[in-house]
Amino acid sequence: MPKSVIVTGFGSFSCYDENPSWQSVLRLSEFKLENVDLQIHCIPVIYKEADKFVDRVWEIADPDLMMHVGVSGLLKESIAIEEQAHNFGYCEKDILGHVPVNNCVSANYSSVLKTECPVESIVNSLNACYFDSNLKFHVSRDPGRYLCGYTYFKSLIHNTQKTIFVHVPPFSSFVSDETVANALRSIILSSTFY
Repeated sequence: MPKSVIVTGFGSFSCYDENPSWQSVLRLSEFKLENVDLQIHCIPVIYKEADKFVDRVWEIADPDLMMHVGVSGLLKESIAIEEQAHNFGYCEKDILGHVPVNNCVSANYSSVLKTECPVESIVNSLNACYFDSNLKFHVSRDPGRYLCGYTYFKSLIHNTQKTIFVHVPPFSSFVSDETVANALRSIILSSTFY
């Protein structure tokens, strides 16, 4: 039976008219993934929309893997797999000029939630597979305090065992949507999730 995998990217914001996360997810959807029922979604860079989407998709779909993908301008030729997300500190306004109530995801949870996915093993495996590439992978413990971290925490509330967040770099002469999509495919096909 195929595994249910949902992969999300984000819509435009700030200097990203076309968000590299969503462009990479779109490209990923063109690939054939053996034994994977892939669904892709674009989340607008709006806190309330992220809230509604995450709650709805976990309630309706309950996927085998939820992979959120976001862009980070701090990355150049590397991809970060996030180990945890933070509940508090969301002071940066979304594209509508809003912030979450009390600048947090949920008052009912602790300050940090961690994924139970074996992030370090995944990173080590990817670096071994991509050893002759300019592209490197690393573990990150800070997905930021904007929509990426917010969405990740929200999803971790629903399921810490099936949720992962991947930060990708802006596109450059070294990193394209195809490069990132191939990396995302490698993560999905990793046997550590199923």
